[in-house]
Amino acid sequence: PTPDVRSFAQLVGHIANGNFFFCSQAAGEASPATSNYVTVTDRRALVTALQDSLAYCDRVYRATTVANFSQSVRLSSAPGAPPTTTVRGAVLQFNVAHNNEHYGNVVVYMRLRGKVPPSTARVQNAR
Repeated sequence: PTPDVRSFAQLVGHIANGNFFFCSQAAGEASPATSNYVTVTDRRALVTALQDSLAYCDRVYRATTVANFSQSVRLSSAPGAPPTTTVRGAVLQFNVAHNNEHYGNVVVYMRLRGKVPPSTARVQNAR
């Protein structure tokens, strides 16, 4: 909404980047991301990146079990954070929190455009 915050496209790219980063770290794999999606401006490419990142995370979440939830993983350096050792489940829980936080940003952008966010639409349609 202002020049000093991410554009909607940058926000979607950031979410895709985060999904690929956190889920690959939890799985102990190299990220399958093929770009820094924050810099992508093509709508179709961003939608594909977001869908691919969610599908990748779905695979990692499905492979998470009681047995490996507490598995030690090395979380690489992220902006503003040094590398650290944590557990697979904590990384995945942070990814959920990260996505929820940015859904709040998405809602603001949608409302500024006169759109009804999906969470609100579900409640309205249930009445």
